[in-house]
Amino acid sequence: GVFTPEVVANSDLTSGAYSNNTTVVVAPELEVKQDIDKSKVEVGEKVKITVTVTNTGGCDLGDVYVIENVPEGLKYNSFTGDGWTKVGDKFIYNGVLGIGESASFTMEFTAVKEGNVYNSISAGSNMTEEVDDDVDVETVNKTKPDPTPDPTPDPTPDPTPSPENETV
Repeated sequence: GVFTPEVVANSDLTSGAYSNNTTVVVAPELEVKQDIDKSKVEVGEKVKITVTVTNTGGCDLGDVYVIENVPEGLKYNSFTGDGWTKVGDKFIYNGVLGIGESASFTMEFTAVKEGNVYNSISAGSNMTEEVDDDVDVETVNKTKPDPTPDPTPDPTPDPTPSPENETV
C-alpha cells in the first residue's frame, strides 16, 4: 500500500509550514516449483527435476536459495544452472531476482530403491519466508520380459492298424 505521513508546524512568529512524504510499502514474495521429466522410473534409471524460483512480490530479492532434501530412493548426481552455486544441500542464486523474474536449475538423480518417492524442496531469500514444493516419483524394479515358451510339437496320432490282405 501507500503510506503518507503529514506534518504541519505553526508558531506565533511564523506562518504554518506543511510537509508530507509518500512511501510505497511493498510485500516481498517468492514462489518455487519443481518440474520432473518423468514420474515413473526404473531402479538404476536417471530422472531430472527442474526447480524454478520466481519473484512474485513487489521488490527485488537478494540471497535467494533453495534447500534440497534428497529422499531415500533417489541418489543425487549433479546439477546445471546459470547463476547457481551448490553448498551442501543448499543451492544459492548468485544474483538479484527482480520483480517478476525467475531463475532455474536442473538436478539429476538416479533411482536406487523401489517405491513412491516424494522430493521436497524449500526456497527463500533475505526478505521472504521459506516456501515449499513437492513432486512424486514412482520407482519400480526393472521389468524383464516374460520368457517365451519353447513351442511344443503336436503329438502325432498313434497309427491305426490297417487291415491286411488275407489270403484264403
